[in-house]
Amino acid sequence: MNKCRQIFLLVLMTSVVSMLYADLVPVATLVPSFTYSTISDTGLTDEQETVESYKLYAELPPLIDMGFKFSANNFDLVGIVDFHQKSSILSDSDGYLWFKPQSGLSMDNNSPRVGYAETRYKGFLGSFGRRKLEWGPGMYDLAISDNSPYYDHLWLQYRVDETYGSWWYQFLATNFGSMYSSENAPIDKTLFAHKIGFENRQIRATISEIAMTWSDSIALSNWIPFGVWQSTAHETANVMIEATCEGLVGPARIYGSFVVSDSAIVGSLEENPSALGAMLGFSWHFFDGTDLVAKQDDFGLRENTFKNTQGGLTVGAECYYTSNYLYNSTSKEGTFTAPLKQFAYAGALNGDSNAYFLGFPYGPGAFLTQVMMKYEQKALTATAIVGILLKDEATIDMPYTTENGMSEFALTNSDVHVQFTAKGSWALKPNISISALLKEDFNATEGTSSFVASFGAMLKLSQIAL
Repeated sequence: MNKCRQIFLLVLMTSVVSMLYADLVPVATLVPSFTYSTISDTGLTDEQETVESYKLYAELPPLIDMGFKFSANNFDLVGIVDFHQKSSILSDSDGYLWFKPQSGLSMDNNSPRVGYAETRYKGFLGSFGRRKLEWGPGMYDLAISDNSPYYDHLWLQYRVDETYGSWWYQFLATNFGSMYSSENAPIDKTLFAHKIGFENRQIRATISEIAMTWSDSIALSNWIPFGVWQSTAHETANVMIEATCEGLVGPARIYGSFVVSDSAIVGSLEENPSALGAMLGFSWHFFDGTDLVAKQDDFGLRENTFKNTQGGLTVGAECYYTSNYLYNSTSKEGTFTAPLKQFAYAGALNGDSNAYFLGFPYGPGAFLTQVMMKYEQKALTATAIVGILLKDEATIDMPYTTENGMSEFALTNSDVHVQFTAKGSWALKPNISISALLKEDFNATEGTSSFVASFGAMLKLSQIAL
């Protein structure tokens, strides 16, 4: 008992000292905005309309962000809740989703969108909670991108510095809740990932194992690094291997990644369709920015890369390819996707629908080529992206077999999309800024388009250390 008291007093004293030498930063941000979109749904919607309408709603900025950031030595604790100008997703007594605008403010159904604890000490990094996560050197990663509004996660990483460079190991676990549409309902859908990386001043390389598991319990084998045998020893695991490489040559940055499914690695899985994806990118940094104004923090956790962080002018180009069965699985629970229910009303119709791909946002059966430009100088930030997307009929819901007539790698009968995105922001004062967004996706094959335009302002009502 005395030992328990001593431990309790030690923890209490540590907490008090930490608070005395810590910063508590209230966060209160007002973001009035106007958005026009050609995508609009009211009334009872089907599964696809439900997902697309929610994703549009999730991209809109909330009217008010409120919360705090508590910082002590090597430790951060953050909690942010948001209020939207309208609630796009409502549910009736039977759990059906309806899309209707509402007047007044409403809190997000699954709040907070940001809430986590993070600690850093020497080579160790740990994060636990809910926030955006992102891997990779490109705009999109083929395994873990920040497409999803947030991940409920555990991120553990340890880094060792040597004279010739640095090595690190990372473990990532993130849960997507129970899948009630499963034949064995309810079962839990959880992703486990292991990554080993090396970098010095000119080159950076990683190799990762990403396993999507589904069961009513968590197997300890999921914590074993690079246990690709999971897919043969356990029928409730779907595994991918990803490799990335990034190099600097003066102002030029060359990078790429490659991902392959376990069916192409493990011999006993050869009856499953092979699946792979690849990305190649190039950027040129012309000059650094000067007198840069600090931007609003989205509190995301992103892998270290050689991406430019000094502002100025950078241009680049990227090319992505995903085969027709990438991210797919023998069961819906094994797909590399985040279900709608993780973000919207948990008991709603279509809650088990696949809302976000964890990697490339356009999913399987796609080829994207795009050029980008980013300019950041003083208070101004501007970004422009022009791309051409080929997207065939492959979907994440199609049967995981070539017997349906779908080729493993050929992108036949693809629609051609011409895409354009322009966005920018101007900081009038340190706590006041305005922003604008134009986004167009023209389907040249079908002659249809989707267009989004948004204009708004941001006022940081309270962000002063106490």
